[in-house]
Amino acid sequence: MSKKKYLTGASAAGIMVATLASGLSFGSAASAVTARDAVGGTQVMQKVHGQETRSGVVSDDVASTLAVTSPRDGDEVAADESAEIRGVGQDGASLRVYERGNEGVVLGSGMVNGENGSFLLETVPLEAREYVLVVEQRGKGNNVTTAEVTINEGQSEVVPVTVTTPSQDDVDNGRIRAGMVEFSGEATPFATITMDLWKDGRELFTTEANETGHWAGTGWVGESTYTPVVKQTVGGVTTESNWLTFSTVAYANLTVVRPTADDVVQPSNALFSGKGTPGATVSVWTGPKDSGWARQIASTTVTGDRVFAVRGWLSANTKYTVYTYQELGAKSDQVMNQIDTGAEIKDLADVAASNVGTTTTLTGKAQPGATVEFWTGPKDSGWALKRFTTTADAYGHFTVSAYLSTGNPYVLSGYQSWAGGYFGASTTLEYTPTN
Repeated sequence: MSKKKYLTGASAAGIMVATLASGLSFGSAASAVTARDAVGGTQVMQKVHGQETRSGVVSDDVASTLAVTSPRDGDEVAADESAEIRGVGQDGASLRVYERGNEGVVLGSGMVNGENGSFLLETVPLEAREYVLVVEQRGKGNNVTTAEVTINEGQSEVVPVTVTTPSQDDVDNGRIRAGMVEFSGEATPFATITMDLWKDGRELFTTEANETGHWAGTGWVGESTYTPVVKQTVGGVTTESNWLTFSTVAYANLTVVRPTADDVVQPSNALFSGKGTPGATVSVWTGPKDSGWARQIASTTVTGDRVFAVRGWLSANTKYTVYTYQELGAKSDQVMNQIDTGAEIKDLADVAASNVGTTTTLTGKAQPGATVEFWTGPKDSGWALKRFTTTADAYGHFTVSAYLSTGNPYVLSGYQSWAGGYFGASTTLEYTPTN
């Protein structure tokens, strides 16, 4: 008859955890041992015929249960916000957080040091997309336990919004015309896409990207120049990007480009102007006449009214060749003018008179911006009244009209003045309006 052998397992704190009976003869005894959070290992004792024999200590080289209590699967964390991960684990164990499949990038770390084995971890700011976060616990005996939680479930990684049609080539060759225009591109799947015709300007349309991220929208654009802003909203966060500047106006070559050889040029603040294509870039290059070289001194953009104006610095008393370039996409043109910055006019010049009935018109040149006055009286009368007053334009030209009776000879004396109070010498003209 065989006798019984009892094996009893106890923790170092003296708590019995398992007991079993076995035959004395050949064989062995085993029992499941439940890991404890107590410090130390589990004591295994053998009792034979009522006598206890300690057979050794089995270390608790098993990590305690690890559980994530918050967030739960499917919870959302906004873009650029940190996730707060709460749970319970083995007291004193170290913790780290990473994304499944990317173990080398640690998103957060800490220890189990709260009451009853609780912990709180905070990750780095996250993107507005789906994450499977792995919380890894390294406990006693360097044993590892993991738990997972999925946040932002179903959300894709944020993809920058782009416009693919109309294309760069369409813009360069002026193929976009006023009317209903269709735009399309790529973005984050299911993102809300909004296009404004310019920064903080009129909304052209709002649409939604499909499951592959493709989007399309149509809106009406007038005849003008636009720099649309494309907005993408994902998870409550809106990002925006500027698209290409385009014009719905047909390309028009430069015209009425000034100054010309007939204009008075102020060298320290020369005005360059003209007409062109809305949205086109205009650059002004100058160099001394016959020098063979030129440098850029100014640039600007043609307005929706088809005009441009920009100022630049020139040296005084110099004859220049001016090259004015216009560019819009793949199209361009230029105008060349010769100018002279030494043509200062202290006395009125090139004064001429003409009339239609009793309306007499005077034209001529003065200093740019000068006040021009003409005093008139019948010839040989010895008296005169101020009848004509105007201001010379930015290129020194003036035109002014007033009443003079027909058939009578007049003497017209002209003067100019500007901010400094200077009055040029009298310019005298005799004129008889005719029927």
